[in-house]
Amino acid sequence: MKIYTNQIDPIVLQESKVNVASFESSEMQREFRELLLFFSIGKKKEHPYLIFEQEKELTNRTMNILFLNGGDLNYLESKDYVKLIQNMLFEQFKTIPALTEKWMHFEKTCQIQLENLSHHFSDFYIDLEFKDVVIDQIWKMLELHIVNDETETMTILDFRKLQIESWKKIINQDLPTVIIYQFPEADVTIQEMNQLMTLLNDIGLTILCISNSYQLIENTSKDSLFLIKERGSLYNVEQLERELESFEFNTTSITNERLASALAFHDFTNQTMLLDSRWKKFLDSSKY
Repeated sequence: MKIYTNQIDPIVLQESKVNVASFESSEMQREFRELLLFFSIGKKKEHPYLIFEQEKELTNRTMNILFLNGGDLNYLESKDYVKLIQNMLFEQFKTIPALTEKWMHFEKTCQIQLENLSHHFSDFYIDLEFKDVVIDQIWKMLELHIVNDETETMTILDFRKLQIESWKKIINQDLPTVIIYQFPEADVTIQEMNQLMTLLNDIGLTILCISNSYQLIENTSKDSLFLIKERGSLYNVEQLERELESFEFNTTSITNERLASALAFHDFTNQTMLLDSRWKKFLDSSKY
């Protein structure tokens, strides 16, 4: 899947993997995020523009796209979050035979109880019954109480997993799919970042994280890492890795690919002061 804009070089997202984009310019980052949001709601802009492409140009109606904003609070008070869970539950009760049977029993019980309220009034008999739309509305009236089976609590990671897994259940599986995760580092502590990365990788969907997190970036493969310079060109992480290999540094504790991602981010953000002197000299010798 590719993303084209008139602001930056094309981004080729790695399918079914976690991709990370980081920007040198905060203004360019803001504009890119705005274009993604406009695309997701079907709002087109001629300039600047943004195009998703997978064999052919995509629209928000010919692909599945989910926005996640790191740092969201009070998930179950969010209308969008609750609606997503409700839609997932509704879909499961319609498609899973055991749940469908339970739901039909619930509807029948409600109808029987309602019939008990039927009564005579003057010379008339008033009979009550539910309309189908009333039964459907019950879903919107339900208050959700959710806990993790094992821990009997709900962490931020649990909420994210539930959100994404619920979304996966209701989307059209035949369409191209991408999740836009803005600043995932705002959801977790530094110590929890590896857990979040494991969760995202296990999901198996194409994910684009917009992030400034070193912990996230150093765990991202070079093919999935997009360090976007101020004028829109991409930092050449692959070239940096090739030069690492040619210098034959002794890096038995870490792969060259992971080292390249980490060093690229240090160089990209101009944060080389605390690096080991050999890495600092290596980065200062050329720019990518």
